[in-house]
Amino acid sequence: MSPLKNDLKPCMRCHPESAEWLRDQVIAIQDITIYNKDFYRSVFVGAENSVGFHNPTETMRILGDATAFATKAEGLLRQALAKAGVDVPVKVDLELYKYLDSRCEKKLKGNPNFEFKDPTGVHYKL
Repeated sequence: MSPLKNDLKPCMRCHPESAEWLRDQVIAIQDITIYNKDFYRSVFVGAENSVGFHNPTETMRILGDATAFATKAEGLLRQALAKAGVDVPVKVDLELYKYLDSRCEKKLKGNPNFEFKDPTGVHYKL
């Protein structure tokens, strides 16, 4: 059973902090992990070495999950910002090309042929 359902008593055997502090830590760590699900899925596709060639169906499923998780995270962020009274633009332009060109010590140029493309085109709408 999760220690969260048992007042964190098992955790408090080793950790001297209060149950409230421990609960906040667990929730914060789990939230970060959940919001990073999109990132880890896209990294997996790149680390797998074939960039989808060996199993394109599974690659598209993983990238679809990554897009869905990223979209959900963006939606939750927009809700939180709206509740905080922050005016959020419809489309956020991160101007990534400014930062990607001439990156690293070797001054590598970005190559659009190696970018992840969303097969559904959802990212163009965001």
